[in-house]
Order: sequence, then structure tokens, then C-alpha cells
Amino acid sequence: MYGDAGTDGVYGNNVDAMIIAEYFRLPTINGTDSFMPPGWNLNGYRYPDYKNKIDEYINKNNIKNICSLDLYRMVWKNTP
Repeated sequence: MYGDAGTDGVYGNNVDAMIIAEYFRLPTINGTDSFMPPGWNLNGYRYPDYKNKIDEYINKNNIKNICSLDLYRMVWKNTP
């Protein structure tokens, strides 16, 4: 956790995603910047609707060949 729950909900998974993406040289839909793209609402990774928000963003933006990392299980998942 990166501090209080509010801070962790906004930055926790996004900072992790940026570090992992940089290390493996992979693009990521997560991250932090001074602006967020339209429809981007990928905060709150601990909430039950987080995966649904990701799926919705991927579908709305026609993103293909997604991979994800489950940090708890240390398993990569690829979605064509």
C-alpha cells in the first residue's frame, strides 16, 4: 500500500503497471499522467468492478492483444 486507501486506490496499481511495463518494455493502459484519456477510469483496483472497468475500456477503444499480470499469483494472462 502507498499510504491511505484513497491514495493507494489511485496510484497503487498505476505505478506498479508503469514500472512493470518499463521493465518488460510493454505498453500499458494503466499509469499516471497530468491528464487521463476520455473514458479512462482504471483506479480502485481493489474494488470488485475493477476488472469490468478494464474490459469496458478495452472494448470501447478496440484494444487487442492484452496481457495482464496478477501480482498476487505472479501469473501473466494474454487475451487476443
